[in-house]
Amino acid sequence: MRNRSGFTLLEILLAVTLTAIISLSVYSLFSSSVNVMIRMNQANADEDINIFCEKMGRDLENVVRYHPIPFVGKQDQFSFASPFLFGSHEGENKGVGQLTFLYDSSSESIQRRQDNLNQVYSEKLSKPITIFQHIINARFTYFAFDKNEKRYRWYEEYDETELPCAVRLQLEFLNGDKKIELTRTFFIPAGE
Repeated sequence: MRNRSGFTLLEILLAVTLTAIISLSVYSLFSSSVNVMIRMNQANADEDINIFCEKMGRDLENVVRYHPIPFVGKQDQFSFASPFLFGSHEGENKGVGQLTFLYDSSSESIQRRQDNLNQVYSEKLSKPITIFQHIINARFTYFAFDKNEKRYRWYEEYDETELPCAVRLQLEFLNGDKKIELTRTFFIPAGE
């Protein structure tokens, strides 16, 4: 018998089949990894909006009536009097300050600013902190009693002596490439 070199048909078929099985396994593993990453990012966006809404709700539950700092609401921001803890360099005292939530369209974010009474009076307000990003549009409205019409209604802007009963936030934001619309209403226990 002569010494033959090369592969038989059976060996070639076996090699092609094994290559196909291994390639399919690698593709399946890669595809499921990408899907897991997408789901994790979506969950993070949902968690972020829930944390943001929870924090904003807690801040609105702490609204206090304080004549020098009235509740002022516009479509893109609102501010109110809130308990304030002064830092160690200020004596670790509690007092009243002003809390502001605002929508900044240039940075596409909702920001929160907390100022003590001295900053409010001297109009040297602190720099706001971004608390939620990728906002396409945000709008605040205010639910309160209309003394002229003798009924409750939603106000586009609010600058009355009494606190409103609720603040509604309407948001459009991006979650990846998906646009999400959200409406949340936050009740103010001290509101009339």
